[in-house]
Amino acid sequence: MSTKRVCIVVVGDVGRSPRMQNHAMSLAKHGFTVDIIGYAESQPRQELLDDNKINFHYMEDVPLFTEYVPRLMAYGLKVMWQACALLFALTVIQKPKLILVQNPPAVPAMAILCLYSAVRSCQIVVDWHNYGHSILSLGLGNDHFVVRIYKWCEMYFGKKGDSHLCVSKALQEDLQINHNIKAIHFPDRAPLHFKPIDLRSKHELLVKLSREYRCFSGETECSSAFTEENTDGNISLKPNRPILLISSTSWTEDEDISLFFSALEMYDNSIKEQREKLPSVICVITGKGPLKEHYAKTVSVMKFQHVKVCLPWLSAEDYPTLLASADLGVSLHTSSSGLDLPMKVVDMFGCGLPVLALNFNCIGELVDHGVNGYVFNNKEELNQQLQGLFKSFPKCPDLDHFRHSLKEFQNDRWESKWDEQVKPVFATDT
Repeated sequence: MSTKRVCIVVVGDVGRSPRMQNHAMSLAKHGFTVDIIGYAESQPRQELLDDNKINFHYMEDVPLFTEYVPRLMAYGLKVMWQACALLFALTVIQKPKLILVQNPPAVPAMAILCLYSAVRSCQIVVDWHNYGHSILSLGLGNDHFVVRIYKWCEMYFGKKGDSHLCVSKALQEDLQINHNIKAIHFPDRAPLHFKPIDLRSKHELLVKLSREYRCFSGETECSSAFTEENTDGNISLKPNRPILLISSTSWTEDEDISLFFSALEMYDNSIKEQREKLPSVICVITGKGPLKEHYAKTVSVMKFQHVKVCLPWLSAEDYPTLLASADLGVSLHTSSSGLDLPMKVVDMFGCGLPVLALNFNCIGELVDHGVNGYVFNNKEELNQQLQGLFKSFPKCPDLDHFRHSLKEFQNDRWESKWDEQVKPVFATDT
């Protein structure tokens, strides 16, 4: 056994688990050998792939059991499949000193890892992002017997972790008060590659995207809808450019994308009916998920005149650059438990991008209304905030104020906070 070896378990897509990728990078930089177990649906960041201290062990994808058996039976088969796949992956790695597991999902990972740690004498660190049973209840309801069984498994085996991390103060308090679990509050912070960029870098990305997505296109091959290269070789923003609005979503039930589209429709109608003199909008919504195809069809039938919606999938390298190129971010995350926080907002803040965020229980831990963005409760408020911010575009004094407020947040980075709060959890004798 190596005292400098850690196994990270993500019973999900590793490429769409940025917090766990950040953990892996921090561990590797401190000399740990890291084995990551998860699914290979999306490519992780290139810096992880290039690091010889980080090894990926991908599990076999779960078959679509729902095509052959009823939903409840399919869920049971899925859990059994994942349990076997995880057990197999654990047998092929070298024995770690510690296992860091992301929760959710808790089932079957927690039980399997408790068994493994008992046999192999290694410690478990649970990183609580949310409660898995609260996500399951969105589709089944709180009183469904499957949800009750899942909750029991999640909390029973979750308590057996040797150390615990969590993403919000609200979640920390709930774990302590309701489940007697003492967790370290370690909020997400943007890594250093999420940062403001210069105008030329913005221009290069926007021109690159224009070759694949027409909404980014300018009048020439060397221009975009937002930027242009002058005769002297300098880059400038177009004075009549549209707003670049961006949102990132996992296309799941806990994010109300229809609310966003309704607000954009109201904004578009205000321009069409000449009630307000407002700029056009190019709205980019990134991410993958089960409801993406449904909403893509919704967008295709919406009769926007002054709003264009683009649903690209960006590489891990292009995503932070696009965030830094945007005028405003929008978060539609509501949290199934009301206790977790949207990491997408953290990334936006790291890039100096102000955010409008849908209100829920603990969003105030991240978005300070009127300081680094606005919080909205419904489509009407979102529309009003968009119109208020951009009524004198490209002059936006409120956005300038928000960006200035974010400078303090940008000084508080993942790397330094991890060293301060999380590194001691992985301290070894050698």
